[in-house]
Amino acid sequence: MVTSIAQQSSPALEQVLSQLKGVRTSMHGWRASCPAHADRKPSLSIGLGEHGQVLLKCFAGCSLEHIVEAMGLTMTDLFPDAHSELEGQAAPPGKTHHPTQPTLSLVDLALEKQLPWKFLFSLGVMEHPSGGLQIP
Repeated sequence: MVTSIAQQSSPALEQVLSQLKGVRTSMHGWRASCPAHADRKPSLSIGLGEHGQVLLKCFAGCSLEHIVEAMGLTMTDLFPDAHSELEGQAAPPGKTHHPTQPTLSLVDLALEKQLPWKFLFSLGVMEHPSGGLQIP
């Protein structure tokens, strides 16, 4: 398995990378052969989101659902398991664990909408210091 020094690993990422063939590092994560189609040239981009979620994009056009299914995984396998992190940790008296809603980064939005992040930035879309995006 190939890991990138620039990115942190996660159990979800390790599980995904172990299911893929031809994994190589790239500028923003990894590239591999897409398991959802007969891929001769690696067209699957793999990244790690801000909150540990695995980001997948097939540049040949395969849907995320088909990619995950072809790996024998489920969509929930792409996300870190918050419950295992909290397991064994008692909440301080009077406090309960409330899951926080994940914030969307500029790069996450660009990947989801299949737009270059520099284009979104040129339109004034910026990450807000307190979290989330500021869209004019």
